[in-house]
Amino acid sequence: MRRVIFMGEKPLGLKCLQLLRTLPEVNLLGVCTRSAKECWWGRHELLDYCAEQGIPVLPRAAIAGQPVDHLLSVLYPFIVEEPLVRHASRGCFNLHEAPLPRWRGCNGCSHAILKNDPQYGTTLHELAPALDDGRIVAERRFPILPAETARELYERTSGESFCLAQEWFPRLMRGEFSLSSQSSGEESFLNQRNSLREHKRLSLDVTIEDAFRAARALDFVPWEPAFVVVGNQKFYLFIHGSLGRPPLPAGDLQELPLCTTLAQISWGSWKLGVIRELPRPLVFCHESEYRERFPLFGELVNINHE
Repeated sequence: MRRVIFMGEKPLGLKCLQLLRTLPEVNLLGVCTRSAKECWWGRHELLDYCAEQGIPVLPRAAIAGQPVDHLLSVLYPFIVEEPLVRHASRGCFNLHEAPLPRWRGCNGCSHAILKNDPQYGTTLHELAPALDDGRIVAERRFPILPAETARELYERTSGESFCLAQEWFPRLMRGEFSLSSQSSGEESFLNQRNSLREHKRLSLDVTIEDAFRAARALDFVPWEPAFVVVGNQKFYLFIHGSLGRPPLPAGDLQELPLCTTLAQISWGSWKLGVIRELPRPLVFCHESEYRERFPLFGELVNINHE
């Protein structure tokens, strides 16, 4: 029997906690998670589940007083201190929703699209003192679809991550795994929670192709999309009908001709415009119109959605 403390949040964290509880090898000692607060994904259902099931919710510092074999982290939003990692007698593991070592830290889906990466992934690895730096247990990699948004890639990655958990959590608990070093030949980036801030505002001289890619990369409802500022007016860019945002009525959209750069658009005479001659229609929406139609959880001063 393995004594386990689970650490995590979000819908994937809840699914993985429920999976862990089905394993006969597991003695769940408790859960570390964020306290109840407003969440971009809705209710903090993992916290609700712990209350319903009578699962102890532990402050992270309490780990040191528990006879724990494993710490198992899925989307846990805080760094786990090295003494706590060493305290677990049989190892600590983290499910990181990005390929390693390519995308360490936060906002991997958005950065992968901004970099025009051909593929993405999810990784089960051991916790190490440096963020997302531990040896790899297992990974799944898959193509990034040509026109998908960051939110769409994020949701697809969550499905792949749960498949990885279903296959490997039982093996972890039985000790049936090996560890391999992260590749030293792959370019690697470490992104902080606010790493998308510098990418949100687009220059008017950006090409329409680059604007389309930026719009995809920053289209993550309910967070603030990419935008341009023309004079004293702010326009958001997003993909028409993307995940989390219903399609707009055709009659509400001003048809805009395909252009070479954003500077060539006739700004200010409309509140909703669309360029359709792209892999997916690209919408330009005045800030006031956007706020009336769509949720807006985070803005330029607070960008940390993944």
